[in-house]
Amino acid sequence: GHGKKGAKDYPDAKRVRVALEGLAPGDKCPACETSPVYGLKPAEVLRIFGQPPLVAVVLELARVRCSGCQEVITAKLPAEAGTDRYHPSAKSMIALLNYAAGQPFNRSQVLQGWLGVPAPRSTQIDQVESALGAVHPVYEALKRRAAELPLFGHDDTKARVRELSSEIAREAEEASSAGKKRELRTGVQTTGVVAKDEAIGRTIRLFFTGRKHAGENLGSLLSSRAPELAPPIKMADALGANGSGVGRETQNAACMDHARRKFKEIEAVFPQEAAHAIAELALVYKADNEAKEQGLSPEARLAHHQRNSAPVLDRLRFWLQAKIEAREIEPNSALGAAAKYFENHWEKLTLFLRTPGVPLSNAECERLLKTAVVRRKNSLFYMTEFGAAMGDAFMSVIQTAVACGANPFKYLTELQLNQALVKAAPERWLAWNCELQLAAADPSPTSAV
Repeated sequence: GHGKKGAKDYPDAKRVRVALEGLAPGDKCPACETSPVYGLKPAEVLRIFGQPPLVAVVLELARVRCSGCQEVITAKLPAEAGTDRYHPSAKSMIALLNYAAGQPFNRSQVLQGWLGVPAPRSTQIDQVESALGAVHPVYEALKRRAAELPLFGHDDTKARVRELSSEIAREAEEASSAGKKRELRTGVQTTGVVAKDEAIGRTIRLFFTGRKHAGENLGSLLSSRAPELAPPIKMADALGANGSGVGRETQNAACMDHARRKFKEIEAVFPQEAAHAIAELALVYKADNEAKEQGLSPEARLAHHQRNSAPVLDRLRFWLQAKIEAREIEPNSALGAAAKYFENHWEKLTLFLRTPGVPLSNAECERLLKTAVVRRKNSLFYMTEFGAAMGDAFMSVIQTAVACGANPFKYLTELQLNQALVKAAPERWLAWNCELQLAAADPSPTSAV
């Protein structure tokens, strides 16, 4: 009751059975010395220990030499030791620290050096790259599977790739020397995509880094979508880059958070008007939270919003229009811009009132992009396009595992331990299928689960 987590909150904790010395069920009670004792459920005491992210183990193999033939006989390595110096679990930890926690390889090098288990930056990069063979097939399978889902949220954040920066500078110099006056695409970004199907409880999270913007990356993803499938729902903010380049028919929704933010930003200048708009939108968010708490189906959620949110939004729209017509709002003011945004994107903002399964905002995708933002702020940049593509693959596989409730450390390790099977049929090793594959396989002493 004081914010402390109990033993049940640590499902992967190592459990050690502590026996009662000199006392077993059936023995006489040492307190009353008359009645026998019987077994109870063990009392649980939680203890948390620290250790380096990478732990080194030196296996001392026993050796003997024949006094006659001088043959040296050495003990065999146990199967769980593996064949490489860096176990798959070590590669998984390196990848998680960098691509999930945003810790640069050079910081891990310093930390591991302090803790007596050296792990040079270059070695860490080599080990992560060696694990890519087990991760990349799953990344490609996730993209194919995501293209089939009915709902997409997508957005961009800035990225830095040294190789692409050099390429952009070279293109600009060539255009200048040729006297060409044309617009060059100078931006490099990471696109985050969240593909969902609430009916089956499926969520896939993907990253794409390069010179393409969110609309183009989503278009590439949807290029493999079966033509007989219904047009998917596309959730994003109203930025043009999120809509252009898709190349497929979609049902376009706009993020309500961005409409609300327009009013939030002008509270200091227009306190009464902003407060009224925010209070009205709060009722819409309240209805959405009620739908989530009640676990309503997409169809029931739609009906709930039609009853509770539609009148509120109609009332807010009429209020803004009346203010403009009465010239109480200057069109060129910040308040006028907020009202214009709300009106211009009305159809997209209110798609959730007409179509089942449309979310209220793109918040999930924007939270996902924080993974890329944290890594960018800590590591600053990728050196090459290959490095960026490797980061996209690891971040996508890790974040999809997290979305499925899987342990990403164990999952990455299992992909490596079963790399041949993963390459042969990556769809069977997606995060929601992995446990089924492990259960069907023969028990392995090298299994991480």
